[in-house]
Amino acid sequence: AEESLKNLNIDSIDVLLIHRPDYLMDAAETADGLSRLMQEGKIKHAGVSNFTVSQFDLLQSKMSMPLVTNQIEFSVLCYGAFADGTLDQCQERNIRPMAWSPTAGGKIFTSTSDEAMRVRQTLETIAEERGASVDQIVYAWLFKHPTRPIPILGSNNLGRIVSAAKSLDIKLTHEEWYEILGAARGHDIA
Repeated sequence: AEESLKNLNIDSIDVLLIHRPDYLMDAAETADGLSRLMQEGKIKHAGVSNFTVSQFDLLQSKMSMPLVTNQIEFSVLCYGAFADGTLDQCQERNIRPMAWSPTAGGKIFTSTSDEAMRVRQTLETIAEERGASVDQIVYAWLFKHPTRPIPILGSNNLGRIVSAAKSLDIKLTHEEWYEILGAARGHDIA
């Protein structure tokens, strides 16, 4: 954290993430280090990345301040967070997850797998009906979830960032949302 403050020439980090769980992590020791950084004003908030529900709970149980996020891989092609309890936990604790690889590493646009092609076709149809781009529908799909995931864009291209921001104005219907998920799963969700 101190090296990052120096390199970025800033006084405080808004949110410091523990990136990927360390199986040898002493949760009390880690929590103590994060608390010390907060007390010193070097970080404002702490979160985690790629933690399971139990790993998140373990670290949180030792923290005096709440963890504010769990950065997870989450996209229409990677939706395991629905079934593994991660998004349930986020909703229960009023935590906004961060979604890394929201376009599945670009596979939504380029992959020739059956799954990606079904999803792309559905996204293109909805995008055309909405007068939007496919990437905007991808982000709108994420925003529809009650936890309101924050997509981590893998781009510094200003045009792509502006396009992604416009997705905040797109409110997918429940039917559209489930149509996209159904395309990913390969069957209608009834």
